[in-house]
Amino acid sequence: RLSAERKCNAIVQALQPPHTQHQTVVLPSWIHLTAERGTITVAARITYGQQQANTDEASSSPYVVLFRLACDARTGTFVATFARTARLLQLLACNHVASSEVMAMRVAKLSQNRRKASAAAVASQNCTGRAVRDAFNGLTRSLNLLGQRTGVGGPWDDNDDRAASLRQRAIHLASTDVRVSLMTCCGMAAVYGLSALALGAGTGVTAAVDMAGGTVDPINGTSFL
Repeated sequence: RLSAERKCNAIVQALQPPHTQHQTVVLPSWIHLTAERGTITVAARITYGQQQANTDEASSSPYVVLFRLACDARTGTFVATFARTARLLQLLACNHVASSEVMAMRVAKLSQNRRKASAAAVASQNCTGRAVRDAFNGLTRSLNLLGQRTGVGGPWDDNDDRAASLRQRAIHLASTDVRVSLMTCCGMAAVYGLSALALGAGTGVTAAVDMAGGTVDPINGTSFL
């Protein structure tokens, strides 16, 4: 457990270096990470258009927690965890059949022989669950690599004077990959997690995905998946 906490602290410091250190800021200003007891809390500043969302006056932080990344104490790998109320996001992250009626209908149309072997692969083509699952799997892989680059989970040998600079370069490259994955996963968590909860609380409507029956074509270069 101590190694898991040290790995989380090292990753957060690599992605959010202290202001006293002259290092390049990796994460955008609207993403904030916090290391808490072997987990990394991912929060974001939510805005609607150009207006920032109203937050509780008693709360000093403008960030909203989207999901957490738990570090396994035995293997040292990361696993994305979500709030119990974010049911839709949980199903999408594991590409469950119950997350999409379109995928469930595709599985039902498959023959009995193909249903066991390739139901998930065939039915999840062009579905939102597959995109969300791949995004969070990519995030955990990049975090595992960054944990090794920071020296937790893998040894570093300072053979010459350039070892320190090469190590910093490797950490920066791994942090850049984590940045791209974090931005994608934060957007998905905000849409399929926070927005789905707000829609249900405000209107009583249960959010659903893939209602168009397939991939929505980009409009003016903007993808909706």
